[in-house]
Order: sequence, then C-alpha cells, then structure tokens
Amino acid sequence: MIPKVIWQTHEYDFEDLPYPYNLNAKTWIDKNPRYKYKYVNAAERRIQIELLRPDLLYIYDTIPGIVYKTDVWRYIVLSEYGGFYADLDSVCIQPLDIYVDQEFISMTSGGHWGCPGYKETWEYVETEHVPCNKVTKGLISNSHFGSSAKNEILYDLLNTVNLNFKTAYPNGVGMNEMGHYHITDPLTFSNTLIKYKDRVSKSIVYYDMEHKKDQSCLDGNSKDRIQICHGEIHKNKYIAVD
Repeated sequence: MIPKVIWQTHEYDFEDLPYPYNLNAKTWIDKNPRYKYKYVNAAERRIQIELLRPDLLYIYDTIPGIVYKTDVWRYIVLSEYGGFYADLDSVCIQPLDIYVDQEFISMTSGGHWGCPGYKETWEYVETEHVPCNKVTKGLISNSHFGSSAKNEILYDLLNTVNLNFKTAYPNGVGMNEMGHYHITDPLTFSNTLIKYKDRVSKSIVYYDMEHKKDQSCLDGNSKDRIQICHGEIHKNKYIAVD
C-alpha cells in the first residue's frame, strides 16, 4: 500500500517558490485533496538524510549538482516513509487515488521522446519496442514514482547508489570515468526495478516531455492512467489545468 503522501523538493522555501514551480506544486495539491503534501527545501533535505540515513550523508554532501543530491534524498525519504515523488517541473492532471493499493509504481513512458513511436511505449520497460539509439531507450524515469514505506526495492537501490559512489570516488576523493550522472541516474533506478519487475506496477502515466503542441499532454486520450505534463516547457510557460 502506498501512503497518501506527495513529496516534492526545491532549493527555496515553499512560499518563495518562483513561477512556474509554485503553480505546478498547486496542481499536485489541488488534484489530490485527500493526500498530505510534503514540500522539503534544501536545508530540510539534509536534515532528513542525517536523521534517516546518516550512513549516506557523505554521498549527499560530496556529490556535486542539485539533481544528484535530490536523487539521493528522494530514494531515502520514500524508502522510509513511502508515498509519491514528483519533480516540480511537472503538472498533475489526474488524481493519484486509483493506484494507492500498489507496492511500487514506476511512472515512465518507457522510451525517449525523440524515438519514433515513443508515445505508444506505455508498457513497463519495453526496451525493444522502440527502435532507437538514444541513451534513454527503455529507461524508467526516476522523476515520478510511488512506493510503500520500508520498501526493499528502494533499500536495494540505495545500496547500489552507495556502491556506485564508492566506485566513482575511490578513497573518497576525485572521480573516475563513471561520472556523477550514473551514480543515481535513471539507469541505476531502472536496473534495480527490473530485478523486482514482478512487484513493480507497469507504467501508468500519460507522459509527454516536449509538449510539441500547447495542449499535447492535456488531450485526455488515456483516461485509465494518471496524467502528468513534465518537461522544459514549465520553465517558460505554464499550461493551465481546468
């Protein structure tokens, strides 16, 4: 069972969130009135990690880049408390309620937006469905997912992140060719979820990264799925949701 909690984070205090993140957050709150909404700023992220997983605090403090730090935080918080995580550059269009009885939900389109036919790749990890050489082919995005509390899947993922970090930063210094991205990235996320594929629900979102048309992700052509708009457009233009 996934707790009815939505987790989001940014560097700002919630009341200081800039446009359009303040409006995006409101869609997650308004579309899910029976959910607790938990926003965590940068200082609070570190406090939570120190409280929940002090053994992994060194990764959070050392790894460069806000994106990688928030990856570590989201894995830790959901592994302990459960709930739904959603990037703040996304808009919630339909409520989350219909899938709370699952153990783990992967929210992904299963392909890269530049691949032919990517909009049809709704099935879980359809790596062969889309003929494409993009690096993101078949990956499961870690931008939106839901988990039960005390979840073995995320504990395993955190063990992998820890190992990846030690491999990338031997002796705690420098960085090898592994790079920052692959310590916490969707590839690491995907490889862990594939190990537990019988316990991970299939993709359940209408997911459009590019918004080629202004209403491209608001067409409602997938009524049985949670619908999310996600991508660069929300940094420049807010798409209103009725």
